[in-house]
Formats: sequence, structure tokens, C-alpha cells
Amino acid sequence: MKRGRDLGRCLGFQIKHIGDFLHTLPALGFLKDHCPGGAPDLVISPKMADLALAHPWVNHCLILDRQKGWGHFRQVISEMRGRGYSSSFVFDGQDRSIAAAFLGGVKKRIGATGLYLCEAGVVFSILMTWKFATAGGGRWPPRPRGR
Repeated sequence: MKRGRDLGRCLGFQIKHIGDFLHTLPALGFLKDHCPGGAPDLVISPKMADLALAHPWVNHCLILDRQKGWGHFRQVISEMRGRGYSSSFVFDGQDRSIAAAFLGGVKKRIGATGLYLCEAGVVFSILMTWKFATAGGGRWPPRPRGR
């Protein structure tokens, strides 16, 4: 992929644990090298924010604390809209991450489908603009929906 090709300002989603962060590092390194703005921003849990901000492949963190309720969720959505992200990478495949990317006005919402077959994420996956399967039969790079 050429540097900055159609990605615009990038946002990664919902890293809640240290294992999630470690598994996401290769993707963050790729995004740092290929997003026009350099390192991506992350929507992250409060307990992971210090670690993420200390890493050179992370530009900025939007803290999403599930314990704070809908008012806090709306504040994070508002901040996302204000920052004008073009692409999001939903690393966890969870419904709230997909919905936040959609509500935050991110035009390209990229992520895996089929991570949580018994959760609402399967329903919310229709909000993804680029999907790839997690087990067998996956297509990479993902193809835009409708092609």
C-alpha cells in the first residue's frame, strides 16, 4: 500500500488489556508508516492509556471508560467528530467500537467480522465499510462493501 493512499487520519479502536496492545503493535507500526498523519490515534481503556501514549507508534489517545456511562460515550464521539478521522481500524470487533466509529463520523470503518458470533457485534458489523473474515476464507486487502 502506498503511503497515505486513501487512509487519511487514522484511528484504532478499543484496546483494553496489555495482551490486546501487544497483539496490535504490528498493525500500529504499519499504520504509522502508511497514514498521512503518521502514528494513529487510539480509542483505549483508561488502564492502558499511559502505556499506549508512551509508545512512539501512538499519536493520541481518546479514553473510553465503560464505567462512566452514555454521557461519557457521547463526549468521546464528539471528540472523534471534532478530530475528523477518515479511517478507523476496529481491532476488537465489538459492537460498541463499531458503533462508536460509525457515530463518530469515520467514513472508512475497517475490521474483522465473526469475532463474537453470539454478541451484537455480528449485527453491528453491517456498519463496517471494509470487512475481513477472521478464520479461513478471509480476503486481504479487504474489499469495499458492494464490490
